[in-house]
Amino acid sequence: MVALQKAHRLHTRTNSLYADWYIRAQETSVDTANNRSYVSVAISIFCSSGYSFSASNSGSGLTGTADTSFGYRTYSDGETTLASGGFWVAHNDNGEAAAHIFYWGSTTFGNGCSGDFWLPLTTIARASQPSINTWPNNSPDITAGTACMIHMNKKANYTHKVSYWFGNRKGAIATGVVDNCSWTPPTSLLDQIPNAQTGAGTITVETYNGNTKIGDGSCGFTLHLPSDASPSAGELTITENNANVKSKGDDITVQQISNKTVKVTATPKYYASISSVTLNGANMTLNNGEYTVTVGNLNDGKFTVKVKDSRGLTASKAVEQKFYSYSRPQITGASLKRVSETEANGELKIDGKYSTTLNNTLKVEIMRNDVSYYTVLEATLSDGNMSASKTYDDLYYTASWSVDIRLTDGFGETATTTVRLGVGQYAVAIGKYDVKVGRNAYVNNEVRAKNFKFAGASPCMHYVGSAWHSAYDGGIAVQMNSTLSGHRFTQVDVYDPDYIESVKDNGGYPSARIKKKGRYLLPAMLRGTNVSGNSSYGFGFTVNKTDNSGEWGWNQIDIRYTTYSCGASATFVVDLKEGDIIRYQVFSDITRTCEYLQIGFIYLTDQ
Repeated sequence: MVALQKAHRLHTRTNSLYADWYIRAQETSVDTANNRSYVSVAISIFCSSGYSFSASNSGSGLTGTADTSFGYRTYSDGETTLASGGFWVAHNDNGEAAAHIFYWGSTTFGNGCSGDFWLPLTTIARASQPSINTWPNNSPDITAGTACMIHMNKKANYTHKVSYWFGNRKGAIATGVVDNCSWTPPTSLLDQIPNAQTGAGTITVETYNGNTKIGDGSCGFTLHLPSDASPSAGELTITENNANVKSKGDDITVQQISNKTVKVTATPKYYASISSVTLNGANMTLNNGEYTVTVGNLNDGKFTVKVKDSRGLTASKAVEQKFYSYSRPQITGASLKRVSETEANGELKIDGKYSTTLNNTLKVEIMRNDVSYYTVLEATLSDGNMSASKTYDDLYYTASWSVDIRLTDGFGETATTTVRLGVGQYAVAIGKYDVKVGRNAYVNNEVRAKNFKFAGASPCMHYVGSAWHSAYDGGIAVQMNSTLSGHRFTQVDVYDPDYIESVKDNGGYPSARIKKKGRYLLPAMLRGTNVSGNSSYGFGFTVNKTDNSGEWGWNQIDIRYTTYSCGASATFVVDLKEGDIIRYQVFSDITRTCEYLQIGFIYLTDQ
């Protein structure tokens, strides 16, 4: 800091006594940011020790203080401050400045003082503050590969070093710059923003006064992509994979049946990468440097490729081929009929549609089930409509017939169907030994028969379930005596739920319930103990008797044995209807134990 002090001597009227005026000025603060200094000032009177000085109507003034005045005063033994203060001094743009200070003092008795002086102040280093394109304010938007102007906005006749920082890249721009310099941001900087369209950087300016560095200044910039930064799409290569379409022309698209493979190259710019390539919205796959996709079932001849890079920039390339509407051949009607049920004469009729695009043709082929190859059938073609027919004289009613139909157009597209003709249905067939009815037999408008079989044909059997009572598996052994006992099974096994089901009574015991009406074969087996003497016992089943009273059901069937054996079996054939509930019955003329009884359920049908 800079300080300055001035002194003036005062004398009394007789000049026998004296005192000194002191004027002090000092730079006490430097405000670099605002380019200014603060100067503190004071004015005082000093008397040597042992001396005094008297004055009336004294006063003083100093730059940075208020003028002061006093009445009669005596000043002695040292220094007395009359006034003090301070003020800010603005520096020049080059940082230099001096404070101009005016002072005065007076007394009634003695000499006064007055004057002014300059106090040199500290030179403030004034580093330049750069700006881009405009000055003094910064215009930060610049473009890679395009020149911009960097202004120093200098405060004095300084020189400068200019450099940049962008991402992980930094480098020198220019040295010894006085006022401004031109800079073209290299496109190589764009490798720092492969996934963005802009990036932020900094311009730094070092300010020098000769070889002495004064300070640094900086400004930011936003680097933009060049106008040609979008990716590029090469020429589309379109290959028709349907040979029948290709034979009609290289640059055509036929509705539905064209199958195209499209290839294209895609090139990113300025260190970006390709993120997607699509054809009409379908993703293309990179293969050997080309993006490829195969598309079919087309409804127009427009092929548009869109390329998108990692920065979100896009490019497109479009090709439009001549488009032809087309529909595959159709069989709209087909029939094979005899003149009557039992005649061999009949006719095949076929109707269809086909596309006439590009002079398309149609071939009609048929194959009857008694041959192994197709033959061409002459057809009538008119404005996309087709009709054909064929007569037969060998569609014998005792056999069934079928004809495979195939339509093939000039593009190789086909339509197929099969028509069938069954065995002729007779009303009544009278043979040498029998009479057959072709359908239902009616007597007085009443259906008397629906199904017929040859006399002597055996029935077929279908095992549908089994019901048993066993004391071996935790069940209670039933004591047989002269009173009917039983009725309850311990388990019912269902093998075909369409015929039989297991239902439980209030006591939790199962019974067999019939679900399908018909004739049933019921094999039964009983095993007893304590058999002695020439005694008899019997067993059977009951239908729809739901309690355990020991009473026979309304259509109970049983078998009796007089034997010493402890086991017996029997087979019953009975007609049962839906809802019938089956339980068993046992008895004996002497007491014995029924340990095991089983009844099977076999459904009988005609062949």
